Order: sequence, then structure tokens, then C-alpha cells
Amino acid sequence: MSFAYKHVLLIGATSGIGKAMADQFIGQGVKVTVVGRRQQRLDDFIAQHGGDKASGFAFDIEKVHEIPSFIEKSVFLPRLKGNSSHIVVRSRPSQQSTASS
Repeated sequence: MSFAYKHVLLIGATSGIGKAMADQFIGQGVKVTVVGRRQQRLDDFIAQHGGDKASGFAFDIEKVHEIPSFIEKSVFLPRLKGNSSHIVVRSRPSQQSTASS
């Protein structure tokens, strides 16, 4: 199945299901910008796939109050604009919600 978008911003993509999704997108020829909390994992992902196919930004999406400033400071939005792009948000349960279960 072909994916219609040329560039995907994938939040929560440095491990698990998010990384598997990012790997699949790249395998289909889609450029992926990954966002995750750990810079080393972002660097590893980019090294694995190459800078022509992958880029990344360190950010913790659970810091909701920082999202507007992250978006304003980020360079990924102009890169995505007008490029047949798609944004995928994959959230994980917070440590607090899993600890109380």
C-alpha cells in the first residue's frame, strides 16, 4: 500500500511502535522527522537512515505548556509546509497514569 505523503512528522518515534512506524515510512520512501525525548535515540535513528531520509528534534510532548514555544522555535514547520506533508502524533501513557493503574 502506497503512502500519499512525502514527509511525515512523527511525535514519539524513538522506540517501540513509533520507531516501527518511522522505519516503515522510510521504507516506503517517505522522509521522516522524528520527535522524541532522548537526543541519543534521535541521533541513532538519523544515523541508521541517513540525513536525506530522516531528521529529528528532542522534545517531550508531555510538557504541554511548552508546545507553543517549541513550535515557534522549530524549523520543521517551514520544511513541512507545501511539501505534501502529514503529522502523526503517537502518544504514550504518562508514568503517572501507568503507576496508578
